[in-house]
Amino acid sequence: MAIPGATSSYYNIASVAPDDAGEYDVRVSSPYGLAYSRAATLTVVNDPEIGLSPASWSEVVFAGETKQANLQIVNSGTGDLTFTVSTEEGLPGAAKMGRAPEFFKGGAGTPLPLQAGAAEGNDRQDAQSSVSWLLVNPPQGTVAAGDTAVVILTVDGTSLTPAWYQATVRVESNDDQDPLVELPFTVGVPQYRFANHDAGNVVFCVTDGGCYGYWDRVLYYRFGDGFQYPVSAPKDYLTYGSFWAGTGPDRMMDGSCDYDWRNLTQLEIGEELPQVGTARFDDGNAPSPLGLSVTQISNARAAPPDDDYVMVHFWVGNTSGEDLENLYL
Repeated sequence: MAIPGATSSYYNIASVAPDDAGEYDVRVSSPYGLAYSRAATLTVVNDPEIGLSPASWSEVVFAGETKQANLQIVNSGTGDLTFTVSTEEGLPGAAKMGRAPEFFKGGAGTPLPLQAGAAEGNDRQDAQSSVSWLLVNPPQGTVAAGDTAVVILTVDGTSLTPAWYQATVRVESNDDQDPLVELPFTVGVPQYRFANHDAGNVVFCVTDGGCYGYWDRVLYYRFGDGFQYPVSAPKDYLTYGSFWAGTGPDRMMDGSCDYDWRNLTQLEIGEELPQVGTARFDDGNAPSPLGLSVTQISNARAAPPDDDYVMVHFWVGNTSGEDLENLYL
């Protein structure tokens, strides 16, 4: 069967498809007759080719909440791609469990708290086949040539306590060149919930545990955006700060060194202007609590001249049933 338009000395197939498979020959005609070449056989190999995006994850999840992340599985090959996605504890390869990777922390090497039950090191032979806090949906599937599938990874924080959590997302497929691809997944669960006031010319991070900044001392990571001013050319003036209250050196409550403050309500910053944030916490995490309860109200305005500051008000209550003398704030 003649190929329409194929009349030059060569024939180019720009994008080979399975239907292009078969035998090809060349017919040359002249006033003296016809001549045919030997037939050439074209075999189209249906090879899938996997591509994954992103190559890693670094997520912040508040204790008790869930968060979703997407894994895109791209098939740039010529055949159907079948895949299976699973998870296991620890980071892939030689990465050591308990140390934050560079993409999360800005510099690896500082030992960090591990999730309960995790062992120091990364023994891949004894690794679990699944991670209880990281759910995969769907765990397997097929991607046609040229298509993309999306796998939803859900971090279930309902049972997570403040710490670092590390896992490997394993993608196995019928791609002969890359039958197994391993991707790192790191989650930080901070001690306190945090949010920014950013209505005016200032960005100021507040929390629901009397911390401001906000540097998490235990996890050794800067979660918040500090105090940045002015917004047009921001300079950060605060790594972290805290509300302190107590009756002496041995009974001083704070949120920056010992995390004595226990959050009672979730931090909320309204969307309307002026921007108002509310939080309540007490000293229930302290070894020897005084019975202090604190209501924190913060607000920021967008219009000058009140756009260059954020006001934070504190209402301190005594729930101990006894008078507290020589209370320092």
